[in-house]
Amino acid sequence: MNYLKGFIGALFFFVGSACLLTFLFISVDIDPSRGIIIFIIFFSIGMARLGYGIFTGKIKLPNLKSSSIKTNKLSLKRSKKIIRTDKDSVKFLRLILVVFLISTAGWALFIPDTRDSIFSRAISENVSNMIYTKSKVKKCEYKEWIVKNPFYDWTREEWEKGKNDPNPLVSDMYKKVKLFYPELKRRCYTINLKKFIIENNISSQQANSFIKNGTYLLPTLERSVTGKEIGNFWLEKRYYKNYNKSAKLIKIIHPIIFIILILVIWQFRHSITNLILKIVYKIKSEI
Repeated sequence: MNYLKGFIGALFFFVGSACLLTFLFISVDIDPSRGIIIFIIFFSIGMARLGYGIFTGKIKLPNLKSSSIKTNKLSLKRSKKIIRTDKDSVKFLRLILVVFLISTAGWALFIPDTRDSIFSRAISENVSNMIYTKSKVKKCEYKEWIVKNPFYDWTREEWEKGKNDPNPLVSDMYKKVKLFYPELKRRCYTINLKKFIIENNISSQQANSFIKNGTYLLPTLERSVTGKEIGNFWLEKRYYKNYNKSAKLIKIIHPIIFIILILVIWQFRHSITNLILKIVYKIKSEI
């Protein structure tokens, strides 16, 4: 019977944790990958082991009330010699500290909003950008583009008409003007790096070296001496951040962090109060 309870608890914890993680990943639009699936499976197995231990009685849940009473008694015994004040003032100080710490946590997480808060700029935004930043390798090459001279606002029809003007002075003036001239411009497009390595029979170290150094290459993959010339190309890696998914992840994470901080502050309110009172009385005794 005990094993049956353990099996039911393990199944309940496994399915519940797997469904919860899957829901969270879908909510923040994280693309499913092999690493994420492995993480969900192993995390669910760990939670199943925890459920088995709890349901069979091998793992006992802590009694928060008794433990808090014991810790409070110990803290009162340790601080009995230092702290000498009435209970009402201590309760009032404790209430002020709890309100102050929770307000500070809310301000750091939600003011002016989740994206522009202090915690987001320092931690959340960097972590979410790491998750949602993707790199692409681009092949850039120079091509000859016909561009218009910016110093003249003539159209091509006006320019052609002026060159054929019967007045030789006017026609000579128009013929001297280069309204359109060729100019080298770069054009970049995304490539598959693995396919590029296989097609050109080079190693990944060579390809990474070309990207890192920005080497100008000939079509034969030899180093170009001239640099900017038609037919020459180079490889470069560009990074793209999905700011919408990053903002959605921050909106989900910040309320969870805020709830955890509230629980932590409430659990350690006595310890924080006693620590502050010790510091105050120590400073007062030295003065």
